[in-house]
Amino acid sequence: MPNLKRRLGITGRAYIDVARSPSYFPLWLSQLVSSFGDTLHYIALVVLVLEITGQGVAVAALVVAEILPVLILGPVAGVVIDRFDRRSILIGADLVRAALVVSLVWPQGAWHAYVVAA
Repeated sequence: MPNLKRRLGITGRAYIDVARSPSYFPLWLSQLVSSFGDTLHYIALVVLVLEITGQGVAVAALVVAEILPVLILGPVAGVVIDRFDRRSILIGADLVRAALVVSLVWPQGAWHAYVVAA
């Protein structure tokens, strides 16, 4: 038990040292804002599909449409991304995602939310 307490103390101090780093706070804050935005986006899609269709099955299909690409493409994505410039991929992906999210201002139907979720 004393060994565990000592190890937890060392680990806790290491985390505090990282948190005190001047370059860590902007990274942490940006991740927090990004996660918050992703959560709001997900909630908005669920509400949109429910408002358009009024069916719980459509909301479940939206969840599947959001998870399925990650499960299918996730294992392969790392190999593909390593072959190209990471910065260009990140910028391109963010621009495409921004365009899709902006397109939700004028939703064409429930299918539109499925395309944005994927």
